[in-house]
Amino acid sequence: MNVLRPVSALITLAALTACTAVPDFGGARTAAADPQSALTAATAGLTTGNYHFTATGLYKIEGTFHLPSESWKETTVIDSLVSYHTVIDNDQYTWSSKKKTNAAAWQHVDLSRLPERRRPSTLRDYPDRTGVTALVAAATKCTADGAAISGVVEGHRLPLVPWQTGLPAEIIGEAPFTARLDEKGLISQFILTVPGRTESPAYQGVTWSLTVDGYGASTAQRAPDRQEEASEDTYEIMGAKRIERFQPR
Repeated sequence: MNVLRPVSALITLAALTACTAVPDFGGARTAAADPQSALTAATAGLTTGNYHFTATGLYKIEGTFHLPSESWKETTVIDSLVSYHTVIDNDQYTWSSKKKTNAAAWQHVDLSRLPERRRPSTLRDYPDRTGVTALVAAATKCTADGAAISGVVEGHRLPLVPWQTGLPAEIIGEAPFTARLDEKGLISQFILTVPGRTESPAYQGVTWSLTVDGYGASTAQRAPDRQEEASEDTYEIMGAKRIERFQPR
């Protein structure tokens, strides 16, 4: 299965507007006793698949996710290029500032037409689209100062996951981080400093900054008002079988 974008099954109208429950740790968490455990527990809100985040690093990306309806939206900014992406169950809508024809319309793709191996994964499969859960799994040397936890991410311990948003494809050695927890003990900020490689001057380091809020507050996404169906060429590139539509004489 391709792990790039989510799809889902039918749900009820009630589920479309429901909010996922977020664990309540009963006030501010004291991380000093066991910073490592506190940091791991702080990712619980991300595993509910109901939150909003903004990340800056190699590029800027902002996302809102709503697991009950298997819907989400993202905005990505890379230099002067801005792209928008919304997924609602099997319907994917995209728009880019590079769009030339029918510029106001979003492109619609029916994800159910794609072969299973090319279909995006669901939020239920990968509810944390920030990549923090993977970073925390590779974190060591953790210390706490109030609601802040600092340590290092060891690159060789990182699992192979598709979402480390705006980060380099690979982290070599140790990358220091500072995480801040909210009053419920959930991740509210994560700042990671990825060092450059001395053996490769072309590889510049990056400071990756993530903020997370709105735990449990997201609602189901709505389809854009103006949209156009993707061309058969687009479907074919994505791995779908081409449907020839013959015009009557």
